[in-house]
Amino acid sequence: MIVYLGTDLMMASAIGAVARSAGRTMRSVTHASSLLELMAGQPRPSVVIINLQTPGLEIGSLAAAIGVIADRNSADSANSDAVHSAAHAQDSDTTVAAGAGASGPTSIIWFAQHVETGLLDQVRATGIGTVMTRGQLNHRLPELV
Repeated sequence: MIVYLGTDLMMASAIGAVARSAGRTMRSVTHASSLLELMAGQPRPSVVIINLQTPGLEIGSLAAAIGVIADRNSADSANSDAVHSAAHAQDSDTTVAAGAGASGPTSIIWFAQHVETGLLDQVRATGIGTVMTRGQLNHRLPELV
């Protein structure tokens, strides 16, 4: 599942179209709290795209919350993989594959217009996810979803 956080309906439509053409589902949310609920639930999103120009978005607190969820999901995934591996230790043909979004890591993509250098720099400083301009996102969207 791909999740888009933002109020820009044109961007939501573009992401949705690319997701559908790739056979993926997409959810669009307008509030950070809704995004965090989806990230903490099951199935986990494989890709999260965050519009930094979303009204009321608090980058620092959202980045911190995403970091906490990512750490928790990573620990849960490691525990699940360890249990699965132990249960199948005698079966040498068994491989543990993390399905995208199910137990694998979520790709976080933050974007804003190229003139919003302050926003882009602020989120880069958090060290969480990939930061790009809107133009870069539009160009790379098919490969990212």
